[in-house]
Amino acid sequence: MANRVLKHKWRAANEADEAEAENGSSLNLSSDPSSGTSIRNNNNNVFSRSLRGYSSKHVSFKDAVDDPRSDLNAFLDTSKPIGSNMSMFLPLTLEPIPLQRERIIMLAEAYAIYGSLFINAVFFIWEYGSDKQFESIMLEQAFEGVIAIAMFSTIFTALAGGSLWLFCILNSASRKDWVYGLRHWLAYMQVLQLVVYMTTAVSFFLGMYNRFNNISQIQSIVFMSILGLAALAIGNATSSFLANYMSLEAFHLPFMLKTVLFHSIGIGGKALKEKATKQAEGLKARLESEMVSSKQAQAHQDELMDLLNTAAAALGRSNVDTKPYVAKLQRDWYDTVESLNDLDVDILSKYMPRRLAQSVVTLLQKDKDGTE
Repeated sequence: MANRVLKHKWRAANEADEAEAENGSSLNLSSDPSSGTSIRNNNNNVFSRSLRGYSSKHVSFKDAVDDPRSDLNAFLDTSKPIGSNMSMFLPLTLEPIPLQRERIIMLAEAYAIYGSLFINAVFFIWEYGSDKQFESIMLEQAFEGVIAIAMFSTIFTALAGGSLWLFCILNSASRKDWVYGLRHWLAYMQVLQLVVYMTTAVSFFLGMYNRFNNISQIQSIVFMSILGLAALAIGNATSSFLANYMSLEAFHLPFMLKTVLFHSIGIGGKALKEKATKQAEGLKARLESEMVSSKQAQAHQDELMDLLNTAAAALGRSNVDTKPYVAKLQRDWYDTVESLNDLDVDILSKYMPRRLAQSVVTLLQKDKDGTE
């Protein structure tokens, strides 16, 4: 099922990548014409078997597709979670290549800007909390230690995000496996972001405690309760969003992180698995639908290619490359032979040399006369 779908996706991605610069089309998922099996009815489906483990050492998307135990195949299998932060980014590798290239640059830019700006917030918390002498050396050391970790995490988020941003600008357009190859880097960025969240909450809590230490106990309890409720509300909102709208990614997160995120809002492992399975089936169905659409589009493109090649051969130019002309036609939705029937030489010559346009019109006219 999905293993077969992913193989077609990889094969078509190469074809779509070659035509993208001229055509601007989205990812073309080609399909094996000889295969009549559907995603849900394939008895050899790798996703119907429980995987005892998975491999994340693959360099190319093709290698991952070919290996049933790869992280990519394991991601679409909800029999067992992979337990990795990579799950948040693997869906991006299943998107059309042009979208991958656009979004990975935006993601890297977001990390770089986020890290750069949040350094100021960490520094503010440090000044806010240390403005007054701590009553305990242990509390002061804990506060300074947490702030140090927060600064390290935000600085490295900015550095790693900025480096990723530059690398993506330089390489994403020329490397088909670029986004898939960055999955470990992105998982590292996710870990840094989680550390920033935790250290920010802890350091702010310690700073407020130090500031309110000499205030009345009732006021301290009120202020700390407000802080705790705000943190809890944000955490619950995040957990609810992940469980309902990113359930497949959430299902494959590390166990401890899932425990903290979802058990606090009453979502157990079984409920999350059910939601993840439903999302996985939807993703596989979408990939299958794209395969069918791509198969039809590929058949129409082949017909156009045959027509133009035959027309060129009639002019003694059998070695001419007609792909650029087909791409121009497709760009204006002349993507079938039938769509060319009502075009004259003047219109067709806008997409190809005039002599070739005349030959195409002659062939179309002969075909029309033969069918009448």
